[in-house]
Amino acid sequence: MARAERVLSPSLALDEVFGDGVTYNPREPYGGNPFVGEDAPVSNALTGGQLVIAGGLRVMCHRAVARDQVLDLVRRAGFVVHTALEPYGDQVEYEQLLAGKAPGTVVFQHAHPPEQADPSLYWIPKRTLETLNDKSCLNSLAPAAAIPRRDVVPTRGHWAAAQWAAQPLPVVVKVPSHHSLGAGEGVRICRDRAGLRAALDDFAAADELVVEEFLDVRTSWCVQFACLADGSVRWLGGAEQLVDDHGHYWGNWISASPQAEAAELGREIAARGAAAGYRGVAGFDIALTGDGRLVALDCNFRINGSTVGLLCHSAIQELHGAAEIQFRTVRDSRGWASLCGTLEPLAREGRVLPYAGYDPAGEPASGIARASVLVTGPTREDVARTVDRLLACGLE
Repeated sequence: MARAERVLSPSLALDEVFGDGVTYNPREPYGGNPFVGEDAPVSNALTGGQLVIAGGLRVMCHRAVARDQVLDLVRRAGFVVHTALEPYGDQVEYEQLLAGKAPGTVVFQHAHPPEQADPSLYWIPKRTLETLNDKSCLNSLAPAAAIPRRDVVPTRGHWAAAQWAAQPLPVVVKVPSHHSLGAGEGVRICRDRAGLRAALDDFAAADELVVEEFLDVRTSWCVQFACLADGSVRWLGGAEQLVDDHGHYWGNWISASPQAEAAELGREIAARGAAAGYRGVAGFDIALTGDGRLVALDCNFRINGSTVGLLCHSAIQELHGAAEIQFRTVRDSRGWASLCGTLEPLAREGRVLPYAGYDPAGEPASGIARASVLVTGPTREDVARTVDRLLACGLE
């Protein structure tokens, strides 16, 4: 496949946000957290997701996302990768890289337990990262009118047992935690008693849980901002979320702009986060309900799944004339060669743009081959047909 004549450059690169002399570390902590066991291949694969928007920033990443065959596909799709990569293969190598960093020079995407990463390494203070991403802190970040009705209920003791037994349903249960929880990991939608019991079992390690009203969500967006060095916030865009009935996140429509009120709500949350000391990209889940309310559901003070699509949206439209763009992840249990063989012809047509990949060949906990892609087309129906074509080729 010939190299694209024009490149898909982001409207804002991460080196413009974080400046010089720092290293970006996108990996979740090894071992997961008390509520969700780690899927190591997935955690490793996610470390490649921001390479095309890093600019010249130094980035730690797993070696399986930095292989030549992976980056060649990404570059041939039109994206630019010129960051200084620091690859590692396992936890020992990962911690060795961290041990060689100077204090205050690592931008962590996810807070780590102190035994994995010295708290002095954090460029964004660890406490700031933990507090802003704690699901119990929504009340301090969003205006009261935009917060769902919610309460904090203990998980232990006779009073707690009685309250849980009398809890009206359906309800949404969220776990407050300083651990990084994303993609629905810390959320359960409980429609009946069995679902509530399962949520309490899943979150048994928590001392208390957030109980939130069940909302009739008609549309939800992830609205994103960059909190810059001077404390100002910059609008990056908003992406309509693809979420199933269980609250699991599957991707985004990048081309769907949120209503102005949703953007302004997100801007207020971003400004409060910036005032608390956060610097970097942040995305906030904001929903429009059936009764016309605009509510903030979750705050993610980190790069989100749709960030690359939003930052490259204009370049993709200019190069390919795409009116609709969908972000999703595709998987192929047959390996990287099979996945690449399926994606290359569509990338040549500008219909599927892979911007990150994971080649598991030779890895101890290999998992399956994966790629993060942007599917483009003149209409949503056209994009759906391309997705169906991917699935018909054996991708998941």
